[in-house]
Amino acid sequence: MNPWDLTGRVAVVTGSARGIGHATATCCRGARLIVTGVLLAVDGGWTAL
Repeated sequence: MNPWDLTGRVAVVTGSARGIGHATATCCRGARLIVTGVLLAVDGGWTAL
């Protein structure tokens, strides 16, 4: 059994708007994902909260 296989499991990833949280969410293949993250438009660009 592969401990990194998330098939049939639920993964909760917080801070998934950018950075490590986003990278983690994209790597959770096979899992049902619950992701949270906030991006705001600030001065013509995007910033994460």
